[in-house]
Amino acid sequence: MSYNNPIIPGFNPDPSIVRVDKDFFLVTSTFEYFPGVPIYHSQDLIQWTLIGHALTRPSQLQIHTPEPGGGVWATTIRYHKGVYYIIAASFQRYRPQQDDRVWPQGFYVKTTDIWNEKTWSDPIYFDQVGFDQDLFWDDDGTVYLSSTYRKIQPTIGAKLKDFAIHICTVDLATGNSTSAPKLIRESSSGVAEGSHIFKRGRYWYLFTAEGGTESGHSEWVNRSEVSPLGPWELGPNNPLWRNGVQDEVQNTGHADLVEDTKGQWWAVVLGVRPSRKGDTWEDSVLGRETFLVPLEWKDDWPVINGGQKISLNSHGPGLYEFNTPVSWRDEFSDTKLQVGWYRKNTPFVHDFSLTERPNYLRLYGGPYNLSVPASPTMFLRKQTHLVCRWETRLSFQPTVGETEAGTVVWLNYFTYSSIGIRKDRKGRFIRFRPSEGDVVERRLDTNTAVTLTVDCGSEYRFGYLEGIESDIHWIGSVSNSAATAAPPVGANFTGMMLGLYAFGERQRCLAPADFSRNITSLTPMTETSKIDHPISIPDITSDDATDNWSGLSDPTERRRRQNRINQRAYRKRKRLSSTKDIHPKSLNGVPSARTARSTFTVQSQDRSSQDNPKLNFCRTPEFLQNILERFAKSAFESYARGDPTADHLMTLTKVNVFRAFAQNLRLIGWSEYWMDHDAISPFNTALPQSPSAPGSNSLIPTNLQPTRIQKSVHHHPWLDFFPLPKMRDNLIEAGDDWDDEQLCHDIMGFWGESTMDAGLLVWGEPWDVQNWEVTEPFLKKWQWVVRGCPELMNATNSWRARRGEKLIFRYI
Repeated sequence: MSYNNPIIPGFNPDPSIVRVDKDFFLVTSTFEYFPGVPIYHSQDLIQWTLIGHALTRPSQLQIHTPEPGGGVWATTIRYHKGVYYIIAASFQRYRPQQDDRVWPQGFYVKTTDIWNEKTWSDPIYFDQVGFDQDLFWDDDGTVYLSSTYRKIQPTIGAKLKDFAIHICTVDLATGNSTSAPKLIRESSSGVAEGSHIFKRGRYWYLFTAEGGTESGHSEWVNRSEVSPLGPWELGPNNPLWRNGVQDEVQNTGHADLVEDTKGQWWAVVLGVRPSRKGDTWEDSVLGRETFLVPLEWKDDWPVINGGQKISLNSHGPGLYEFNTPVSWRDEFSDTKLQVGWYRKNTPFVHDFSLTERPNYLRLYGGPYNLSVPASPTMFLRKQTHLVCRWETRLSFQPTVGETEAGTVVWLNYFTYSSIGIRKDRKGRFIRFRPSEGDVVERRLDTNTAVTLTVDCGSEYRFGYLEGIESDIHWIGSVSNSAATAAPPVGANFTGMMLGLYAFGERQRCLAPADFSRNITSLTPMTETSKIDHPISIPDITSDDATDNWSGLSDPTERRRRQNRINQRAYRKRKRLSSTKDIHPKSLNGVPSARTARSTFTVQSQDRSSQDNPKLNFCRTPEFLQNILERFAKSAFESYARGDPTADHLMTLTKVNVFRAFAQNLRLIGWSEYWMDHDAISPFNTALPQSPSAPGSNSLIPTNLQPTRIQKSVHHHPWLDFFPLPKMRDNLIEAGDDWDDEQLCHDIMGFWGESTMDAGLLVWGEPWDVQNWEVTEPFLKKWQWVVRGCPELMNATNSWRARRGEKLIFRYI
């Protein structure tokens, strides 16, 4: 089966993995960022969720002024007798240009509850120096610590780093070594690192990353029949694979191994995805990412990925294709930050609030600007896709001229580009500070909130909007090569981050900077992502040039043409569809013996008709996703040129519902490939469970956990995505006595004129009913569907009240 790499995109290097029962846990390096060591979870090795971090307290991690590339390197995660261990080391000084490093003392933290990041212990430090540390428990209970540091006796006459693997036994209670360290692996390349030791059968195996983490990177294996101390036999097929400098994936290595519940072995490795620019490769802005490859054992030697190069489209048993979503948003509606925000270094003080102004992240800028090694008031997220749009809305009224707040494209304190708000005696102005080139300033006309936008793609393009303007003022851009320029000291071991900041020049910023509605969204309209036409849906659009409304500036004419297309589509759908009563014949609470399968089609169910190609809007994610992505691109184009903004905004609210369903699908732990025409919900306990089905519902949000009706009555999986248990039961109990096609249209609200004013709206996390809103036309038409759902009515009135609209007290 084919699947997509990387499995965890963006800055996620040096992966280490462990399986506990059906759960896989994976950690990656964080270097100079806090909190340290992200922990990802998966049950199928394809879809991963960030569940927390291991180092979240200053008592666990103190990094204050490291060079780029300093901080926490190459963590390892292990599980032994009910306890999770994470082993790490933190460089406080890293200056490879001068061969000036302070070798860190490694440490480990542990917990019995990996789901609660607060339970990780304070560090137990080892008395040995080194990085890329690994713990191995032998069958007799002896614990071995392997790590990398420079050989005591350097290679004579060779200009090598002489980084080699050393091993000793260790007392975990104290961290003290109980034997002298022994060198067990050195490399002719001068670098052997990333050691992991495993026991399989009668052999101990030593895996090492060699050649450095750049273009010479590779993975090697040795084995021993005696002990982890050796002697070691070199593998017959080293390196285990090799990606070159002309491949789509490069710099691969640093493997860790895991065996799944079916006995299949896998390796997780790091790699980079450079971008082709002419005849050359441009460094990836995303940094080193996490890849997955299958592993087989032949003659008691590992064979990784069949010995072949690692590619973006890979093959492995039991896996499936999945694209990590681009879209993400934070409305700052909780009292704590979403997981996935990072600080540069360990912060000295608490300099933000999520409660002083609800639904805003309020920053009180500290005395360090973004160009100093210390920790500024800055919150960062990893850029996970090359092409995306980053957007935030900022309210900031500076009182003095030496303060600034804004958004930043961040690699390190030498290489970053920012766009922010400042003040002088004439008033506020926008300041664009690129990583390369001249600073640009533009005067602001109002004192309203400003939307700051960064389009990421073949370059980083920076812009802003004042108040309710519809046109982005593009102020400047930075090439990807300039955005990834190497620092004069340290190294680029990380990837691009996108973030928010506020600072004063050697003084605290007394005026708060309030950020709202932080969004990462789909492809912006850049030179590398143009589309030739607005969205078209097969068989319902027109080839008539008089129907083409793109580019029209007259809203009346634009609406007239849209209505003509919608009316034509509606009439055609009515001709082709069978007539159904949208209301059920009964809602008596007795589960229907019939399957409440939803065949959402725009046209007839007759497969033989050449005029009736089937469009399964709510049940074929590939088709819908394609339509939505094309629509979103068209919307971005119209947004940039002011044409036709209002119509696209109306439709985007409907598109957001589909995105909500897709996210709830992922939260449940299901795959889009379960959504075929005749699918039956895996929640239904009357059926044999699919081998891919989730074995436990404990990780599913409460509102999405299956009800008794969902478990006992056959139904299509799409009905499981609504965040209201009673609404799901109403639909399932109604059996086939309702028009599923019409409901789909009324939810999405953009295929026909008759449904233009109906639908559902989603304003936040889709699993939380408080973020949903139902429109009054939908209530009138589908009253029975939402019967017994007062929480939806309360949420609806809450959103209407925020907009100053009349509350609804009827229908429910």
